[in-house]
Amino acid sequence: MSVPVHRLAALVAVAGLALLAACSDDAGTLEPTATQRAVGKAVAAEVDPKVTSTSCPDEIERDEGATFTCVVVLQGAGKLPVTVTQADGDGALDVEPEAAVVTQERITSELKASLKDQFERNFQVSCDTDEVAVREPGSTSTCAARDATSRRTVTVTVTDAAGTLAFEVEDAAG
Repeated sequence: MSVPVHRLAALVAVAGLALLAACSDDAGTLEPTATQRAVGKAVAAEVDPKVTSTSCPDEIERDEGATFTCVVVLQGAGKLPVTVTQADGDGALDVEPEAAVVTQERITSELKASLKDQFERNFQVSCDTDEVAVREPGSTSTCAARDATSRRTVTVTVTDAAGTLAFEVEDAAG
């Protein structure tokens, strides 16, 4: 089942994905290739952009509750850092994104709805964003909104790793 990309953080975090990472020859560490594969599969199950690679630390000590960071590369969207927590001493992992995967279509749609609610009329919107991109919390982009009587510049901010969007509308230019 395909899940919208903006739902990644909520789905991965809430689901608490438990994945089994294979043991290495040293029972005190996680096997790097199996760990990378498990993390990549967890992200791939939740996003539309294809996972092209995953990198995690070479040596990860097996320690319940310990965390480490991996980077998952999404085709056409960029690098998605994820925090991985060892859920137990047997190699089960919980994967939580540190950024959001956001589509231009979603930004445009939510902005149009926000403007309609605020001004009680429809706007055309054009944004300077990639079709789909990994966006860190606090990152911004700019959109232009216009209707029959005015033009407005809107700053779009990704407020958290779940991809919540905030809009700051500048005063109208005639």
